[in-house]
Amino acid sequence: MNVVEFVKKELVEFTGLSRDLVDIYVKREKYPNFNEEWKFWKPDSNDNIRWFYISSRGYLFGNAIHFLAKDVLDDIKKGSSVLDFGGGSGNYSFELHEKGCKMYFFDINILQKEFVKYVSKKYNFDITICESDSNFYPILQSKVDNIIALDVLEHVPNYHKYIEMFSKNLNSGGFVYLFAPFGKSNANLMHLEDTVRLNKVLKDNGFVYCKSLNLHNIAQCLVFKIN
Repeated sequence: MNVVEFVKKELVEFTGLSRDLVDIYVKREKYPNFNEEWKFWKPDSNDNIRWFYISSRGYLFGNAIHFLAKDVLDDIKKGSSVLDFGGGSGNYSFELHEKGCKMYFFDINILQKEFVKYVSKKYNFDITICESDSNFYPILQSKVDNIIALDVLEHVPNYHKYIEMFSKNLNSGGFVYLFAPFGKSNANLMHLEDTVRLNKVLKDNGFVYCKSLNLHNIAQCLVFKIN
């Protein structure tokens, strides 16, 4: 599956927009663009940041361009259960479902959640769309073998609380796959600073570093195992 092309094709049907316009939005060349949305709204508190991610239109398209990391896909065992945390437009969920994994998708963005629900129903994908509780944590009926959170935690105020949630929802010996480029840049105005230090938070919650995996030849996905 060429997941980016698949997602773009489904976005045309889901939104009713032309393919040319979807292509422009996916390339982040024209509003709705999440950087432009951020500049307009200027969220200045944790609650306002959360509302930005819940309501953003730009993220529905912007996340569709995320290509998948082959090393991450290959590392996750066929038939295992996976929580796609902050799963965006569902790219990893769709691909890992095809691999035979039991998928749980979670994102607080309303449009992205509805899009993944729409695609899953259309193709009869066995992907569970997780609702959130009052703390905006995913509601899971059972623990999972893996959690992927790629390009997510750098957007989340008080992300250390989610690391604690990860530890409670992973089976013994389970893995978490992380990529979190903290720090603002012109390309990513929404990225927060890492004020509590990710490695320390992981260690404090029982995670042990295992290895690094290639992520699009430009970065490394860090893999941690729960004791």
